[in-house]
Amino acid sequence: MLYSLISISDDWPYRVAFVVICVAVVGALIKYGAPYWAASSFIKKNPDKLGPSRHEVGPEGTTYQSVHGEGKLAWTAFHKIRETPDLFLLYTQSNFAQIVPKRCFGNPDEIALYREIVRKHYKGKADLLKQPLE
Repeated sequence: MLYSLISISDDWPYRVAFVVICVAVVGALIKYGAPYWAASSFIKKNPDKLGPSRHEVGPEGTTYQSVHGEGKLAWTAFHKIRETPDLFLLYTQSNFAQIVPKRCFGNPDEIALYREIVRKHYKGKADLLKQPLE
């Protein structure tokens, strides 16, 4: 079937353009869709891990408290930090992240301040949104 789509035209530049567009779409889905899917999947499989918690950030790193425990992590403990339209994902491993939902912030200014603190103090790979989403 893919061959039939690629051979829509006998002109090879159209074929190349079609393949490039397909690769770009798949790449965008992987980069932006995978973190959202992974977080949603974790929440569905582990509802007992949800509940009230407190998460704070500062120059030294992050602290958190929940019914399951508490901890403190330096910025160097994070493999990468990603931001989606609804979440901040702080990865301590390549496939495991602390999830900070944006709905927990009081207003968009607090989200912008959180983003600014991450940019200022985290020295690793951060994939943060350029414009705040409302």
